[in-house]
Amino acid sequence: ATIFSLPPETDYTVTETAVDGFTAESNGTRGTISAGQVSVVSFINTYNVKPEIWPTDGNLKGTKELAGREWSSRDSFTFFISPYNNAPLPEDYDADKGVTVNKPDTTDGQTATFDFGKIKFTAPGVYRYTIMEKEPDNNEYLPGMSYSRALYRLVVTVKDNGDGTLSVTSSDIQKL
Repeated sequence: ATIFSLPPETDYTVTETAVDGFTAESNGTRGTISAGQVSVVSFINTYNVKPEIWPTDGNLKGTKELAGREWSSRDSFTFFISPYNNAPLPEDYDADKGVTVNKPDTTDGQTATFDFGKIKFTAPGVYRYTIMEKEPDNNEYLPGMSYSRALYRLVVTVKDNGDGTLSVTSSDIQKL
């Protein structure tokens, strides 16, 4: 806003009402009008969002079920999550190593849970991932073992709520 014709020696204070999600920097918000001089007040408002950590109720997990025999000490299965178009990976996830399970952790004695962790989203968007089990190298195959070649697509939609917060509005996983 521009204000004209204030008389010299008038004291002024310009304020701005805070709005969620914005930080303000200001310059010249207090002063006195001098004759023949222009007083300038400036505000720079920067919109910031608080990152959304997902999933909110735990970590991004999956299961590996071994059927047809008991787990042995040689069993080892590795899983990877791969992002598309610079989607963020789970925090503390090592994309070169993936996540490995080697023993059951459920009461049925046949199922192991693997855990990718949590994903930190810093911007709105639609984020896509592929989840898969790694096939072992030829010399690492366990005799008689069949490995899953299933691919899963995870799609997470993140919305900017307009108040400095993000929220996951949907997440869907599909077997391809």
